[in-house]
Amino acid sequence: IVRLADLQLVNNNYDEALEYYDLAIENDATESDYILYQKAMLLGVNNQPVDKLTNLEKLLKDYPDSEYKDDALFQIAEALVSVQKNNEAFQIYNKLIIDYGQKSEYTATSYLRQGLLSYNSGDMYAALNAYKNGMRVSNNELEKRQALIAIEEIYINELNDSKSYFAYTDQIGGVELSDITRDSLSYEIGISSYKNGEYEKAITQLEDYIDSYPSGIYSDYANFHIGDAFSLLKKYSKALPYYEKVVSNPDSPNYLPALKNAAIISYNHKQDFESSYIYYDQLLSNGNKDVNYLEAALYSAFVTKNKKGVIKYGNEVIATKDISHSIKSSAHFYLAKTFNSIKDNDLALPHLQSVVELSNNNQAAESSYLISEYYYNTNQKDKAEAQAFNTTKTSSAYPYWVAKSIILIGDVYVDKKDNLNASAAYESVLENFKENEDLLLIAEEKLHKLNKSIKENSRVKTESVTPSTEIDFIQPSQTLD
Repeated sequence: IVRLADLQLVNNNYDEALEYYDLAIENDATESDYILYQKAMLLGVNNQPVDKLTNLEKLLKDYPDSEYKDDALFQIAEALVSVQKNNEAFQIYNKLIIDYGQKSEYTATSYLRQGLLSYNSGDMYAALNAYKNGMRVSNNELEKRQALIAIEEIYINELNDSKSYFAYTDQIGGVELSDITRDSLSYEIGISSYKNGEYEKAITQLEDYIDSYPSGIYSDYANFHIGDAFSLLKKYSKALPYYEKVVSNPDSPNYLPALKNAAIISYNHKQDFESSYIYYDQLLSNGNKDVNYLEAALYSAFVTKNKKGVIKYGNEVIATKDISHSIKSSAHFYLAKTFNSIKDNDLALPHLQSVVELSNNNQAAESSYLISEYYYNTNQKDKAEAQAFNTTKTSSAYPYWVAKSIILIGDVYVDKKDNLNASAAYESVLENFKENEDLLLIAEEKLHKLNKSIKENSRVKTESVTPSTEIDFIQPSQTLD
């Protein structure tokens, strides 16, 4: 009967096999432990785990010395796992290991099963211990490979400890890890922490990677991600050197994003405008004509008195379509100031005029004054006077440039020998613009010089005089009619 049951089992006729095994049990067949075991396996195949457990437990109870005892123990544990009784399953695997040691073919597999159960419960160190024991006792290459993969997974992805993994593989021998593999695994640990938002941890791990593999395959990526990690932690000064390492290699796949970040940090956070100009210049040279890059490059050049840079990017900004008036106005202003600094005032003039046309800010106020100064220095006194008066009307929000313009009006009157109005202009500054000591000193000096000249020429009395034609000089918060 047992042979008939086995024959039906071989032919995958499970229901018929079960009937023959039950019939054999009813007839007190001598191989009852074998029959119970086979019947349990069939019940497992039929997805009847509880019935499978019942038959296996009966086998252990009725036949404690059966040659199928270790088989039964292992299958009981497997059945318990299938019904999610993992703690009970773990104990059965453990009983098999203790009772049989290395005498059972299931010992190594039981260790691996314990490793998986521990892993799934979050106990990584217990899982490691189980997988290592499985590696130690197994003679099956496939099982060893499975155990090693699990050990690698835990060390690298769960514990982020490549050094311990390498030490373990060196210890057991027979496992060859190429330098490339070691390099890759060490890098992946840091990147895993970075992706999980553990930036401090990622920085330490990636720095360890760079220390271990200074010319490693992923050293460029490691430097870039360390820079990013510091940036995400708002530690910009610490991030910059790592971006700079990447930028030193134009062939790096991270070259452009590192260059952009280095530029932003230099410009916004360190205000190192010499460096920011270099970085923005490199970005723009790579064909990216982003308006923000142009504006930053121009400002960096202006602040650092980089005249070639101002002329280069000032003209680029002005020529760029769809750019705001305020940005274009600043470009004209920087160009004008640069041309003035090299005494090329004729080239500066149209840029100053453009600033006045495009904006009404402090740069416009200064530009308006500088236009009058240009006319004065080129002996166009009437234009200088008219422009200066215009500045006092349009730039009342910027008293410094109003005061400068009134002083220039006084100078025009001096040149025209209109001493009364010249004196009134200087006195207006002294009376109404007391917050700027430098301008007060200038006005006072000019008034003193004028009074001295008047006295020497004996044209007017030395005491204060009132202009015959009254000119209404403005207060800092007023405009002229």
